[in-house]
Amino acid sequence: MASNVVFDPPGAPPTGSPTNRLAIRMTQNFDCDDQAACYPEAIRGKIPQGLKQRGIFRVRKGDEGFLVSQNPKRPQAWVEFLSPHGPVHVVVPSNSFARGRPFRPLQEKLAESFTVPIPADQSLDLSIGHDNISRFCYRFWGTVGNAQNRHAIINILGMPSQIYDRFFSAENSLRMVNTALDGILPAVRNLFQKQTWTIHDILNLRSATPNWPGDGVTIYVRPYTHLDERQQDVNDSALYVGSSNKVCRRHDQHERSIAKNDPSRHYTLAARSNSNNRKTIPLIFWPLSTYDTISGPYKFVAEQLIMGALFTWHDDIVTAANNPSVRQNWVSGSAFLCKIAQSTRLTVGLPNPPWKGANVASPIFQYKDAPFDIPCYRMEDRNIYRLPARFTKTSGASTLYFHIRYHESGQQLKTAPFSIGGSAAKENNLPDIFLCYLVFEVMRGGKMHDHPFVGSPRIGPFENFDSASRLGIRVEWHDKTQRKWLSLRLQHSNYNWPRLHQTRDPEDAIMNWRHAMKLIQLFEGIEYVGSEMDGFPRRVWFGNKRIVTLQVDHLQQKALWTTRPRQTQPVPRRTTFAKNVKAIKDTFVDDKTIIRDEGPPPFDSPFWRPVESDVVSMARRGGRTRCDLCMVSRRLVRPGASKRLHWDCVRDDNRTDDVWVCVCCSALNRLCTFSAMSTLANKWGNHKPSLTQYAPLSMCSRTEWRFMTFYRTLTPAELQTAQTIAAPFGDEKNLIDFADVEEEEQEVAVPEEDLEEDE
Repeated sequence: MASNVVFDPPGAPPTGSPTNRLAIRMTQNFDCDDQAACYPEAIRGKIPQGLKQRGIFRVRKGDEGFLVSQNPKRPQAWVEFLSPHGPVHVVVPSNSFARGRPFRPLQEKLAESFTVPIPADQSLDLSIGHDNISRFCYRFWGTVGNAQNRHAIINILGMPSQIYDRFFSAENSLRMVNTALDGILPAVRNLFQKQTWTIHDILNLRSATPNWPGDGVTIYVRPYTHLDERQQDVNDSALYVGSSNKVCRRHDQHERSIAKNDPSRHYTLAARSNSNNRKTIPLIFWPLSTYDTISGPYKFVAEQLIMGALFTWHDDIVTAANNPSVRQNWVSGSAFLCKIAQSTRLTVGLPNPPWKGANVASPIFQYKDAPFDIPCYRMEDRNIYRLPARFTKTSGASTLYFHIRYHESGQQLKTAPFSIGGSAAKENNLPDIFLCYLVFEVMRGGKMHDHPFVGSPRIGPFENFDSASRLGIRVEWHDKTQRKWLSLRLQHSNYNWPRLHQTRDPEDAIMNWRHAMKLIQLFEGIEYVGSEMDGFPRRVWFGNKRIVTLQVDHLQQKALWTTRPRQTQPVPRRTTFAKNVKAIKDTFVDDKTIIRDEGPPPFDSPFWRPVESDVVSMARRGGRTRCDLCMVSRRLVRPGASKRLHWDCVRDDNRTDDVWVCVCCSALNRLCTFSAMSTLANKWGNHKPSLTQYAPLSMCSRTEWRFMTFYRTLTPAELQTAQTIAAPFGDEKNLIDFADVEEEEQEVAVPEEDLEEDE
């Protein structure tokens, strides 16, 4: 029943975020007719027709929105609901909804659910240790690893218990601190006995050279001085602490990263200092002849101790609010250690540091397989996963690459590559080190993505073969120059039909399809069940990443990230040739498109030339006929490419029956269809741009016939053009500043390869 209300709020409907409005949840159904004369002029007729049923907008019990204003004269309220079409304003009875708390941005919602744990102090005897640095190290490490902090480090900061025991068991803890103290160079030990510090106390220490300190494991500090705009103030400085097995080579690596304008916090700060004002100075050194078994944990502990003693954490890590959406343990772990270092330094009496810090991550939370959270946002029709990505160029290349590492049942570590073509990188002025979000969208409810990463045919060797088209992938980034968010779609266009004709292996035809299905399995947390896996991994998982979903309490305006549970599904099943033949007949066959068990009509058959344009088309074929899939796909492989990528439509000789099926259609376990070019152009679509100058076939079909083969929805020009988008999930301030995302290929827990993580 339509509402009969009289309500006259002043002004036009408000726009923008519902700041200071109360959250509401409907407790009953209500039908709204916003065209009724009793509706206020400000919101009359503003609800999109697509949201109505017979002119009525139906508000359902459980719908959530915000209270705009309350009618002071009648028990009625102006309420705003959010929809994909924008805000929807309606008037409902005051007793039809429950009231909650005022609107809060996402970051504030999350703040209550995740905070840096308060470390418990450890009242150790300060007589332990014969000098300041010894007393600091014993007390600092003893406080971090005491029993009261164990729960916070494991349960809140996410360190696995076996890693915790490696660092903090009584035997290991004492041994690693003693090893660190044994390696401190004499001049460095004297530094910690001083009552005050200046940057010159660091600069006067001996710098690393090719001949000193020699072969061994080094904990070093990099001072960056003269950071002021005119580069004249030596005291405007910052320190960065790191570790390396080959310290001079590591110095060169740092300098190359600075020269390449690496956008991480560390290198952005370092770049403000002239190269003449940047050094690498050893603080702890273990020669290989003496400590030939220094492993990752020893190095990480020593590095962590020096970071705490010199207090070299970046200001953003010390003071910024924590963001639990991405790498929360790194940010919060650093802040947790900062608090302990601050109190320990004060107790021991170490001087206040006169420099800034440049370290972002803390080594003990940067071990191999440290937890790494990927947020999942559940929208109305899709799940959205946002992964910080670091795309880079190889030497002399124009294409940007990024790899995701994952595990699958029965296999070693594997990688999934993603790329941004050189033309797209140039068009959008992307740097050689491009930091962005790699966004994966998986449609729900059987829906296909409008721009799938792999556009898949509906009829193939497995049931529901077009399920791979549920996945869409794009990159998103905030362009600070333009002050707006941009998005660039990624779409697979490297089809394997030519390879199939070389190998005659049907798996080559569906290689990209399996890749898309595996990515869906990876992000959705699917575990397949069944006796035969038929080429599918039973389980796929991120080695050091967890999927977390955002749980929102709308009324209380609270949010919480929770680990997403895995789900089981039957393994995809093969379909039969007979079922696919029926599906082909029902979907594509009519009086102008035919199927023939005996193969294509003869080349001179009138079937191929129903209109004059077909006469011209057939004259170019050199006596060859092709099925519809080969006609379209041979040009979709790479539009405009050389003829070496093309193939002839020939019968699959591996078939044991008498049915004529070409190599490509046989790989998809289905019959060929045949159409004249004029018919195919009409059904496939002939709008611009075309696949070739001769074939009137669209590069991107918009008809149902695109589901006949692997297809694309974006032209090369569209794949190169970034689109302006709204700030994802609120505002860029609500998202992590991903300028410190590390390269995925690095493994900091393999000391012999000297693959240190900088941030």
